[in-house]
Amino acid sequence: MAFAPPARFSWPAKPRSALTSVALVSPFGDTTYRGSNMGIFRRLLWIACLAALCSCTQTAKTIPPSQWKRVESPGFTLYVPPGFTEIATQGTDSVVRRFNGEGIALSLDYGWYSDPLNYSDHPGFVENTETINGWRARMVSFDGPATPASSDRVVAVHFSDTGRDRVTLTVYVTCQSDTACDLARRIFRTVDFAERRP
Repeated sequence: MAFAPPARFSWPAKPRSALTSVALVSPFGDTTYRGSNMGIFRRLLWIACLAALCSCTQTAKTIPPSQWKRVESPGFTLYVPPGFTEIATQGTDSVVRRFNGEGIALSLDYGWYSDPLNYSDHPGFVENTETINGWRARMVSFDGPATPASSDRVVAVHFSDTGRDRVTLTVYVTCQSDTACDLARRIFRTVDFAERRP
């Protein structure tokens, strides 16, 4: 009697998931990607993170309180609280204006030679940069000269790019209290320029 070998055993085929292998068109070229579920998930997560990063880089425009006064100057605007009064002054080769109010003495200089705010050797010097209405700004603060009557703090902001060649803007404030200094920074954040968006 002839011996018959046992029949070869084979495992049943595993059902193929519709998501196991999926072709995706790359957002950065004309190639396609074919990979596993985990690979697809990683790429979708990466795209979502990229979209979130792009949205965060957009700077919202500052909206001042409705009662604040709009100050218009050639090339730029800013807003000040209603109690501020302007002091007559005249610049020689730039736009110079001065305002007083609410414990603040504010001056601004818009031109070729506005103060670049290089005061790192002054006591209490603090510096930071931020984007104001789409424009890069350098903001500083330091201790002002002490007198028997007061010891003011100085806060100031400098815009090296105003949309015009070689023209810069500095807004310089002496403030008599932390509250007044915070108000000055709010004023700084209303500055906007008419020429272009950077």
